[in-house]
Amino acid sequence: MKNVLTILCLLLLGQVTMNAQKTLRGTVEYTYTVKGDNSGMMAGMLPERMVVVYGDDAMLTFMEGGMMASMMGKIIVNKGQSYIVKEDQKVIYEMSAEDMKSAEEQQKEQMGKAEKIEGQTKEIKGYPCQLYEVEVNQNGQTAKQKIWVTEKLKAPELKGSGASAMNQGLMAANNVPGFPMEVEVDIPQANMTMVLSVNEITMEKPDPAMFKKPEGYEVKPFSEMMSMMGGN
Repeated sequence: MKNVLTILCLLLLGQVTMNAQKTLRGTVEYTYTVKGDNSGMMAGMLPERMVVVYGDDAMLTFMEGGMMASMMGKIIVNKGQSYIVKEDQKVIYEMSAEDMKSAEEQQKEQMGKAEKIEGQTKEIKGYPCQLYEVEVNQNGQTAKQKIWVTEKLKAPELKGSGASAMNQGLMAANNVPGFPMEVEVDIPQANMTMVLSVNEITMEKPDPAMFKKPEGYEVKPFSEMMSMMGGN
């Protein structure tokens, strides 16, 4: 269970931000589906959707539905600062430079070089997509990850220490030149496969207030949140 939570946490943190054509400032909604022996057991924990909102040098990510939505809260990157807002607790978990450096190093250790699969293309929500495959090393186990990307979009590049880790995570690979429209992740520890697929893209620039820290919340270190979730 700890390994599954770690993977889901990193997936929530991640988007690809490589070179492409149109910079996305708006909202992307991904839906989750799960396949495998333990998919029924995980149904109550997994969210129904993941929503990512892109602004100017800012990003807001949150889940809807399932236990993971309340566990994770809202992840915000804003002008070089990264933090998680738990509205039910009225707590802000701040990510330090050390937290972000650790996430970046973990990403480099886990992600292999993506391989373009020639002849494997499809259209997702009107965007032409190319398939890439990459091997992910998680706790000594190797798993396959498939990423369908479009070169018609890119996410804004976030500034500040560790921002690239927040923008990439397990949904990224070192040489994937585009925006992820669908990601299929094998989770061998749970004997299942999780698929995130774009359901909707809205090109409406968000209100900058969405990315601000709420006032009156208690501030705690991010490491405390990870300890409660069973992380290191």
